[in-house]
Amino acid sequence: MFFVLEGIDGAGCGAQRKNIEKIFTEQGINIHTMKYPYYENSFGELLRKFLKEGLKLSVEMQFLLFAGQMVAEKEKIQQLRQGKIVLCDRYFAGTIIYQGIYGFDQQKALRFANDFQIQIPDMIFYLDTPVKIAQERKAKEEGKNTLDIHESDYNFVQKVDTGYQRLIKEKVFAPWCKIDNTKSIMDVSHSIINKIQEIEKKK
Repeated sequence: MFFVLEGIDGAGCGAQRKNIEKIFTEQGINIHTMKYPYYENSFGELLRKFLKEGLKLSVEMQFLLFAGQMVAEKEKIQQLRQGKIVLCDRYFAGTIIYQGIYGFDQQKALRFANDFQIQIPDMIFYLDTPVKIAQERKAKEEGKNTLDIHESDYNFVQKVDTGYQRLIKEKVFAPWCKIDNTKSIMDVSHSIINKIQEIEKKK
């Protein structure tokens, strides 16, 4: 099955991905984790420069770079989800939100996902985090010396949260589950794991 973690910058999607992977692995459960965007190819290098170095990109180019990584790995995800739990740290819904704020049309994004057969998650977990708490967490991250263009802008992060809340309410792209992310990392992990196991039992 295929699950996704989404959240505003500072919500801790990466920490949850690593912690859930550790717990499932210790239980002997097959799990494969992924992260978007990644910077280890030509698409990723442009995205890194956009996020970290102020490279100017049109919203169409932003969308294509982010979504292009998911198109490139759709067969990989399809194969993995047949025999393992696949847990992805951010995915297509994040692109709908972030590039939507820059002006990319949501319906156009959803048509793209359909036309290019991007894999649809069984569930998207939204780590529901107050913006102030998320930004404080992000600033305190070990080794995090600078915030990217999104992380440093409170108003932008607030728009991201508002956008996610709308997607959840309208049930856009995939089923959603909102998770209270003000609790400890371990409590949040167990909330997600319990929900994953509940969904698996119904399949």
